[in-house]
Amino acid sequence: MRILLLHSDWIEFQPKKKAIKNPEPADMAPKRIEEVLVVFVSVEKGDDLSIAKRAVDDILDVKERVKAPRVVIYPWAHLSHDLAEPDKAQEMLVNMEEMLKEKGVETHRAPFGWYKAFKISVKGHPLAELSREFKKEKGKVVAKKGEKKFIILTPNGEELDPNKVDLSMFNEDFQNLVRKEALKERLSGGKSRVLNYLLRFGFEWESYSDYGHMRMGPYATLIFDLVAEYARIIVRKLGIPVYEIKGTAFFNLYEKPVKEHADLYGDRLYIIKTDRGDFVLRYAACHQQFALLKDWVISYRNLPLGAFEIADSYRYEQSGEAELSFRLRRFWMPDLHILVGDEETAKEWVIKVHGLIMSEMEKLGRNYELLINVVSPQQYERYKDYLVNLARTVGKPIL
Repeated sequence: MRILLLHSDWIEFQPKKKAIKNPEPADMAPKRIEEVLVVFVSVEKGDDLSIAKRAVDDILDVKERVKAPRVVIYPWAHLSHDLAEPDKAQEMLVNMEEMLKEKGVETHRAPFGWYKAFKISVKGHPLAELSREFKKEKGKVVAKKGEKKFIILTPNGEELDPNKVDLSMFNEDFQNLVRKEALKERLSGGKSRVLNYLLRFGFEWESYSDYGHMRMGPYATLIFDLVAEYARIIVRKLGIPVYEIKGTAFFNLYEKPVKEHADLYGDRLYIIKTDRGDFVLRYAACHQQFALLKDWVISYRNLPLGAFEIADSYRYEQSGEAELSFRLRRFWMPDLHILVGDEETAKEWVIKVHGLIMSEMEKLGRNYELLINVVSPQQYERYKDYLVNLARTVGKPIL
């Protein structure tokens, strides 16, 4: 399925002529809908309800971000050359309409199977024009994701339900973390001054490149290099051997470790087709560091040790969502992996690294709150004492 989302002041449409032998019944009068997210949809062969649900989830996400009060589903055959049969396509569009209405969204659907005259006025902002593509991956078994459960864990080991607890007992930053992550509230932000600073020092979009790629002038380059060098200084404070590496950003998507990593963590992959097959531009520093480490001869006597890289990484963000220095198709991370000999040592190093991060944030006058991902209820019970100790160490609750 392919969709085009247009945040619009209004759309007008009117059925004119049958496009298929048996179109659905339609009101032939013109219809106008104002302040609307218009979703042009091409249903493709093989699309099913799982695809429709993914599309609806994405529509809901965009609707919330652009604050559109209503949605129009508009059949549009021109986004694909691999269209589903008309009856199947109509069924999918009706299902999408029903799913949106079940979510309480005012939803309208342009009639299927007609040539229609239409006029539209699209708003002019970065999220006003977005496109999406949804595909089923052949032969891939997708594990069913469990329901997320959030718990506030206090330093004394008390478990609090984010939906029931009085959040006013926590500091403002932790309240915002809980509201955004656990309660899925959309928080209003203040006026950003960052863009002015970025442009002042020469962080700019490169118009000759792809969307989401920056260029840096002399001042910006100096700032970048100084921050990278400061990251090196910080990791040297750990008191263990840290080996800096460099490598490639291109990795073969058919190599087993690369494919398995992409299946688990890959989102919006930046894929390049070459004469050796499909290559993915790495979206994290793990690829090159682990590819090197597997070839090293390391004794337990060498542990702990670190592998460090100022890593360029890539993520195929939607062009309309790109944000200078923050949401990019090419970005950089000072990335450190620490190798240890056993789990208990790993736990100790989590505390050490966290302490180092917090000390650096304090220098900037910033406060960090902790959000910890645990993969299952069983793992939570196994590591609960450790998590309580972590909350006690930082002296505040964790989510």
